[in-house]
Amino acid sequence: MSQPSVRQPVVAGPDAMDPGPLVIEYTLEALNHEGYINANVTDQIPTLENIAGDGASLRLWDRERLLATDPEGGEVGESQLGKGEPDHIHPTLQREQWIGIDERDWQAILPSIELASRFLDDPHITPFFHGLDNATELKDPLLKAAYGDLKFHRFDGDNSVMSTDAGFTNALFAMMSMRDQVQLRFADEGRGHASTSWKPGFQVADMSFHQDFLFILRQKAGYNPQRWSRSWAPGTHEPSARFRTRVLLATTIVHELAHCAWFIKCKGKKDLPEPYLRDRPVNELGWELENFIWTGIIEASGRGVHVSAPYGLHIERFPGRWFGDDPDRYLYIRGAPEDWGVTWATQYPVSMEWCRSLFTKEYWEKVSRYGFIQVRPRRLKGVRLQVTSDSRPEVGDDTMSPKSRALLKYREDRRIKAMKAGVKADDIDSSDEEDVDAQSIVVRGKHKKELEEELRKQREEDGDTEMPDA
Repeated sequence: MSQPSVRQPVVAGPDAMDPGPLVIEYTLEALNHEGYINANVTDQIPTLENIAGDGASLRLWDRERLLATDPEGGEVGESQLGKGEPDHIHPTLQREQWIGIDERDWQAILPSIELASRFLDDPHITPFFHGLDNATELKDPLLKAAYGDLKFHRFDGDNSVMSTDAGFTNALFAMMSMRDQVQLRFADEGRGHASTSWKPGFQVADMSFHQDFLFILRQKAGYNPQRWSRSWAPGTHEPSARFRTRVLLATTIVHELAHCAWFIKCKGKKDLPEPYLRDRPVNELGWELENFIWTGIIEASGRGVHVSAPYGLHIERFPGRWFGDDPDRYLYIRGAPEDWGVTWATQYPVSMEWCRSLFTKEYWEKVSRYGFIQVRPRRLKGVRLQVTSDSRPEVGDDTMSPKSRALLKYREDRRIKAMKAGVKADDIDSSDEEDVDAQSIVVRGKHKKELEEELRKQREEDGDTEMPDA
């Protein structure tokens, strides 16, 4: 994409973020020259109304069916749409679902709503949600020993749901049925992009998105993207940054809908943490869904991540650099990355051309034909980051007999073996298959030689060709 005209800010913004690994290694100027920062885009985003997904077609069909028997249009069918609501907007995201926004707010976030709806309405997303709806109890003695009062579950992505029209149709309608138990709003979410919680008094899943999403997109005074950017030449192009914020809001909405689905299924019971996908080690449904669609987590680049994304976006495989439980988020991590076979992670910049393509007919025609994996962001360059080792604590406690301790150790070793196999089967281990076409990969830090040697050995084992570093 061609470069827009930008006037460089004289000084850094008052809340300028420090650069992250990608910017440190490649520089903003170089990333910008290659199309990762600024682009000739505007705030006039093309609508997706005319390239809506299968879910929208089902809603239109359902509405026409009801009108044939109820000309006044007072009845609500399986599609959960009310009179006058647009077919191409997912029922869970309709204007009525949002608390405390006005028409200007709605118009500011509408491109993100349309993009999120398009992902939610595509049949290729149904294996995830159908599988989640059929989660089964997980028999893991290590989890039971550590968290005796909690009931853990697992699920598989069920691709059979796409084998028939009835299968994915029912799955899409089931996703629409969440409408009555979902509400959305903007609030001060601190350092996070969003959060979802269960409101038992109202029996709804409450999705709260960082208010800066809204303030930036409606161009509120003081919320110019330059506020979070350092001074560099030519400087951050404001429409380009807002374009990324729109994409980031859409991906965050899709992320939070995964949490909503589980909250609705278990009615927010605190003894039912989110389930694990297959034998994977981290039970974070939102990131699992992102990984399912884009083969990684899309995030704003820079330290102290902020939704303004002045330094561009990057993508990183999941699971990766994860440590420690977070009971407040129902997050329980099984082991450490080294247990999963993950010893390093790679961040790849996401091009503005890919962001722009999300709003095009060509992109969605490819999704329809090939699925999500063929239209994921291209990994043409990246920065490898060492995953800090974290030795596992001794199994068991001092009160256990040697026999009981040995049995627990045996079970733990079996679980770790299963997790490694699961992560490798999902192609998220340290072989990082997706960067075989990369033009530039940089390994950071004092461990560069060790990581390069590990990469070489891994590629020999996998039968891959050697890839030179930058």
